[in-house]
Amino acid sequence: MFSRASLSTVAEHLRHFICPPDLNGNAGLLRFADPLVTHYWLTSYGPEQLCQVLAPIETLWVKTPIHTWQSTGDAPITQFSRPHSTDVRDKNFALLGENQISALELAYRWQFKERLYAWLNTRDPQTFSLLNSDQTERWLEHVLDSGSAWGLVSERGLVTWVETCVDWGRDFATRPDSPYQDWLSQAPENGSLAPELRIEALDDYRQLALEAKDTANG
Repeated sequence: MFSRASLSTVAEHLRHFICPPDLNGNAGLLRFADPLVTHYWLTSYGPEQLCQVLAPIETLWVKTPIHTWQSTGDAPITQFSRPHSTDVRDKNFALLGENQISALELAYRWQFKERLYAWLNTRDPQTFSLLNSDQTERWLEHVLDSGSAWGLVSERGLVTWVETCVDWGRDFATRPDSPYQDWLSQAPENGSLAPELRIEALDDYRQLALEAKDTANG
């Protein structure tokens, strides 16, 4: 961070972003000490807004988010520079608008994919062995999007969905010969369960199937 202003001036300015309001009337902790959050947050602003947000800060350097599965040399840095100085600060300069909320959701999704990738590799180190970095990214995006489209919203539900995609294929919910269809034929009432309850019930069935397979192979 570079600024010609005093440390107290910079601190007073940044204090406005600790728990800023958003356009929906809510307020929450903005973890801008996290480079991931700062990168997505600042990227969401246009030049005029960025001038208001940086204010006494002339330049801010932030580590560019690079996923674990992406090969890179030196860690890239993104530079955010104040387009011009201003003595007049908009009273709503700290307000998080629609673009900022969307950007923070992307930051969360980025972090969730990291945790998901780590967990799947812990579960089975061969999960992504045949995929390059671009294919891994597309696979994770696809399974998360398909899980959300199925109606899942919780992390637990989405993780279970992704595990099922690993075990039964990404198209397990639509493929006619999928174990999912066998499960529904055995208990048709499961098809009317809410998505979160359905994936939980399906997981119980899948775990039993895995245990039976392990026993048969053992």
